[in-house]
Amino acid sequence: MTAAVWLVWALAGAAVTLSARHPLYALLMLAIALISRETASGGRRALSPILLFTLPLFGAVFNALNAHVGDTVLLRLPNALPLIGGPITAEALAYGAVSGLSFAVLLVWFGVFVARVPARELAHLAPRSFHAVALVVTLALGLAPATRTRLREIQAAQAARGHRPRGVRDWLPLWVPLLVAGLEQASQLAEAMMARGYASATRLRRRDLALIVAGLIIAAVGGGAQLTQGGFGGLALMGLGLAVFLGGLALSGQAVARTQYRDRSMRPTDWIVLALILAASGAVLFGAFGTLAWDPYPTLLMPSFQLGAGLCMLLLLAPAVAQALAQPSRAFDAPEPGR
Repeated sequence: MTAAVWLVWALAGAAVTLSARHPLYALLMLAIALISRETASGGRRALSPILLFTLPLFGAVFNALNAHVGDTVLLRLPNALPLIGGPITAEALAYGAVSGLSFAVLLVWFGVFVARVPARELAHLAPRSFHAVALVVTLALGLAPATRTRLREIQAAQAARGHRPRGVRDWLPLWVPLLVAGLEQASQLAEAMMARGYASATRLRRRDLALIVAGLIIAAVGGGAQLTQGGFGGLALMGLGLAVFLGGLALSGQAVARTQYRDRSMRPTDWIVLALILAASGAVLFGAFGTLAWDPYPTLLMPSFQLGAGLCMLLLLAPAVAQALAQPSRAFDAPEPGR
């Protein structure tokens, strides 16, 4: 499954989660994300279970202390308390818990996307105009685990020498070797990249630079006009500036040569999965099943569940199912007994 399909999957899941602020649908989206994560290689968890419980709890407490609305009053805080004084209602607790649960689902959803798509594929999704930025981000994502491993090794070596950090100054023997090792690795990486021709980047042409700057200026003028006067003129200028800016970026990207070791083109299976994702999320987002958002105010009621919307959300399992079916079974990779 290509990175573009997983990117559309992540954006569609986030849009559905935010539009359907509903406890049952949020739990269903959480289950879809966890299933998609567990079918990936390695079987790592997408998010800590403690955080999954902490976010709804924090949302419920925060909203109950700030929104004193609802018919079901559980207790009353003294009105003399600033901001939090007033009735604590079950409706406010429920709405805050659902908001925290939705935020946790978003974290899990994008955690699955990061776990499914390698860093090099993320860099390939970036436009050619941002090839340098994509390269830096890819290197940072690749060096972060190595830096963490090196820090653990330094901590173990210093502990073997009897070093026990008790204050801020005691951390100096840990950070100095880490900084020196990081600078040395960065220097070696820079030399290797220069030897492979990464330093011979093409310069930005004047025409492309003029279009980019002009687009930003036009968009800024349109934004100022929209804030001061309103109307359609400001929005039109902002749209024109954005179009000129994107056109300049597209033209500047044509001068960047890009080669690839493996073919990343869309296969028929990818197109089918992409169509299922767009159809399922579009049906939910464009109101094919009505408004799915749950509002506990003014009286807390049991949330309803529409089977059609739930089945559409289950179609978001298509990328994980397709990729799991495409991977060969490990049983066939194991050597036969006696060999």
